[in-house]
Amino acid sequence: MEVDMIAKAFNDMVFFHAFFMAFFPIPFLINLYTLFTYKTYQKVIIKLWFVMPIIFLLVAWGALAGCYLSKSAMVYDLADWGDDRAYFADFSYGDQADKTT
Repeated sequence: MEVDMIAKAFNDMVFFHAFFMAFFPIPFLINLYTLFTYKTYQKVIIKLWFVMPIIFLLVAWGALAGCYLSKSAMVYDLADWGDDRAYFADFSYGDQADKTT
């Protein structure tokens, strides 16, 4: 039951990460459109001034969500990394971490 809830939370975070990163090219396309359509530097700078915070927000969101996903995958052993990282992912081994079965 708990494993299913953890897997569902992990899958939800993967969806959120993919969803928000799908919007990532849009501000860059706006910047390219701005650079090729506006003729004066003043208008270009004003337009880019409003678009750059969106880019920084998306970069921060994507980076933080990616870090959270990689840490969750490591802690809950949701990724297929093999047995060599299982000792780091599961803290219940305690002193028996050096023993091999």
